[in-house]
Amino acid sequence: MSQGFNLFSQAGGLTYSTLDTTWFLLSTFLLAANTSTTRSYAIPNSGLIRVQVQMINTPPASTEDYAPIVSISGNSITVGPNSTGTSSASIITVLLSVGAG
Repeated sequence: MSQGFNLFSQAGGLTYSTLDTTWFLLSTFLLAANTSTTRSYAIPNSGLIRVQVQMINTPPASTEDYAPIVSISGNSITVGPNSTGTSSASIITVLLSVGAG
C-alpha cells in the first residue's frame, strides 16, 4: 500500500502528488524587512521552483504586517516588498520539484 499526499483541483482533477514528485531544498536565507533580492539556480528543464515565506517578526497589535512578494521566472526568484513598499523580515525557503507532478 502506497502512502503520500495528493492535492486536487475544484473540478476533482489531481494537480499534485507526492507519489510521483520529489522535492529538494535549494536554499534558505533571511530577507531583511523592506529589502529585495534576486537569486538564480541551476535547475533541470523538468524542474519546478517553489518558494515558502515565513515572516519572523511579531507586529504590535495595532499594526498590519506585510509578507514580501515572490516572483518566479524560469530559474530565478525575486523577493521584495509588496505594493505598500513595506514587508516584514522573513525566512525564504526555495524548493525544487522534480518528477511527473
